[in-house]
Amino acid sequence: MTSNEPALAGAAVQAELVRSGAVSARELVESTLERIGRLDRTLGSYRAVLADEALAEAAPNSRPGRSPRRSGERLAIHGIRSTALADLAADLVLQWPLGCAGSHSALLHDAVAPSGQSFAASAIREPPKLRIGVAWRSAAFWPVGARLGDAQRAAVDGTGALLRDLGHQVGEREVGFGPATSNAYFFRYLKGIEEDLASLDDDDSISRRTRTMGGFGRAIPDRLIDWSRRVESALADDLAELFDNVDVVLTPGPVQAPTRIGRLDGKGAVRTLYVSGRRIPHFAPWNLVGFPASAVPAGFDKNGLPVAVQLVGPPDGEHTLLSLAGQIERARPWPFANP
Repeated sequence: MTSNEPALAGAAVQAELVRSGAVSARELVESTLERIGRLDRTLGSYRAVLADEALAEAAPNSRPGRSPRRSGERLAIHGIRSTALADLAADLVLQWPLGCAGSHSALLHDAVAPSGQSFAASAIREPPKLRIGVAWRSAAFWPVGARLGDAQRAAVDGTGALLRDLGHQVGEREVGFGPATSNAYFFRYLKGIEEDLASLDDDDSISRRTRTMGGFGRAIPDRLIDWSRRVESALADDLAELFDNVDVVLTPGPVQAPTRIGRLDGKGAVRTLYVSGRRIPHFAPWNLVGFPASAVPAGFDKNGLPVAVQLVGPPDGEHTLLSLAGQIERARPWPFANP
């Protein structure tokens, strides 16, 4: 993969390519549709693809006769979860703007959840000197076997060292999660799947595994959802106090390499939840309370697969996270890194 691949260039670069005439809007759409058609039979990421509508919207800037360029597969991706987007989503079915760089995520964030301050401007602004707390502990009683891999530990250590070099104060912080955290998260997660399925047409594209997860959600009584929300409220109060002494929390991202494509084909709902959940124990508690967080690329493991760390801020701390992620990106560039 090279840096001139428009399909993976991100919103900011794509806009400049179209503006300069180097590529047309239709070519960008065709390139994306080609990738979806080629890969989605394996990945199963899309329930519906409105190809005709997308091409029609791109038609005014069309320059026919050029073929979409193909691109490589592995790329480090930046994503940010925000309080604003969490407010748009129910029961932990969250929306994360993703991009090849923090500035791309910020542009998407401005479009989806605009605020009085530009997220894109924050992504290119140097942050003040911050107090960074490194937290290693994940949610209590998360699925057995969630062991932090060597490359993932090195990613946190390396990012902490970089932040010190950039002038920030970095030290380890103890973050406590009660034993109820994981249960509260799973109750709300499964209930959200059940509610989403109820809003969809009953068609054959919904897998049996997903229907089973929805069945788990239907079996959860309202009193347990009420209990989960009480757990969430108490946990949010406890975690908010952490930010009296730190500005940003640094945690591992996924604790192990991604699951190989096809490994979960034909597996049941319980096995899928177990295998997937054990890789992301550091995301769940912050998802539960809805604090803003940013997944920041942090190099590659020995097999060339990307690793990441998570930056977490207090409520309404999105602009600080974007500024810090942007500073890390400028010091350790990741867009279009070729493993």
